[in-house]
Amino acid sequence: MSKKHGQPLVAFVHEVTATLLAGHPHKTPGLGTFSTCTRRATPDRCASTMAMFRASAELRAYASDGPPPTFAGTHALALRTIVRGMLREEGITVPQLGRMAVVPISGSKPKVIFHGAIELNAAFARLVTSAT
Repeated sequence: MSKKHGQPLVAFVHEVTATLLAGHPHKTPGLGTFSTCTRRATPDRCASTMAMFRASAELRAYASDGPPPTFAGTHALALRTIVRGMLREEGITVPQLGRMAVVPISGSKPKVIFHGAIELNAAFARLVTSAT
């Protein structure tokens, strides 16, 4: 990640993670909503909380060759960087947040995927553990 884009991304990630760790979803106009999901425990697995992402209609349309989403405000540069990175074949890994990508699906619309960073999901695990 270039130094030019580093600080705006760090500020965006800090805002998103702080909001999620406080127990609230983070809606980012044009990009989508970051939230959490708690998987129930099973006999083979402990309960766990993880980060999730639901792409906005604008981002899903852009992934299908539509117009680019419009970003404004303090995080506009970071959001444009993320979206450009998502469209690369390898996607983009945003430190402390996760990997995001647009994956082509044969015979269907592309999928926007998100895999929460290990550090972020570990922070959720610490919250769940300290609450019990």
